[in-house]
Amino acid sequence: REQGDALRSAYGSSAFEFSFIFLTQATRDSRKETSFECDLPISRHRTQNRILVSHTTGKRALTRFDKIGNMGRYELWMAKTDFIRRHQILLHAAESGIPVLGDKKYAGEKPLLLSRFKRDYRPKQDLEERPLYDGPACYLSRIQFGAHVDLTSPEPPKWKGLVNQLVRLSAG
Repeated sequence: REQGDALRSAYGSSAFEFSFIFLTQATRDSRKETSFECDLPISRHRTQNRILVSHTTGKRALTRFDKIGNMGRYELWMAKTDFIRRHQILLHAAESGIPVLGDKKYAGEKPLLLSRFKRDYRPKQDLEERPLYDGPACYLSRIQFGAHVDLTSPEPPKWKGLVNQLVRLSAG
């Protein structure tokens, strides 16, 4: 019980660090910055399953962004935060001009279909095209707690498939 209380206290004191990896489409503005922070306060929407920026009722929220790779027209970013709020990452990325691919809630992005990336794509007859990656192209990659705990998550299989497609299409 004491250890649980200590962990809860550490979590509330921002002793944890959560790292998310995500993909975005490269823009002129995103190519200039390779590292920056977004500290817009966030608040839960009253009726919808989403958050929004609120300078009056919002909670403190800080997200640190670092560009970690380029794939032609696409970029790979890492977002770090003290609280495990995926919606915070999606909202701060969209507000900062690097919207997460496939994020329709905050960035108004369309699903990640192969036809969106491949110019000469031909759909199979009588079959609806399935997304390359369901939802926003973002996943939790690492959790750190001081020098004692460092957990990493392997890349999800669909993530690997999406990245491989983008690398292949960028080279071609």
